[in-house]
Amino acid sequence: MNNEQKKRPWFQYHLSTAFVLMLVAGVILSANCVTRLPNAYEKKYLTDILPINMECSGVTIGWPIRIAYIVNYEAGPLTGNRSFHMLEDFSWLNLLINIFVAIAILAVVHKSCEWWIGYRTVHGKQNTSEQNS
Repeated sequence: MNNEQKKRPWFQYHLSTAFVLMLVAGVILSANCVTRLPNAYEKKYLTDILPINMECSGVTIGWPIRIAYIVNYEAGPLTGNRSFHMLEDFSWLNLLINIFVAIAILAVVHKSCEWWIGYRTVHGKQNTSEQNS
């Protein structure tokens, strides 16, 4: 038998890689789910869709590309002082782009972690064999 290790199947990876992937996926999910205040262009959009006698404010969701607006409508005394929330301008294409970007980031992190572990394993064996000589 030779001293080389058997190559692992492609779907198996190290526990430390799984832990790093879990942390990166959590950061990506939180970036996509946490709302942020709209910028000046988005505020103009919110005022353009505003019905008469209503004030609104809103937040956007999605990273790196905005997926949708969550608009908070606050009606005036003429409409009974009601307030409600609506999801405006939802984009399936932007959602798919965000999913693709997240998968690409996770793939790069996975390859980087596995390469680093493999590099340390190979160079660690060379260093120990040189010390034993």
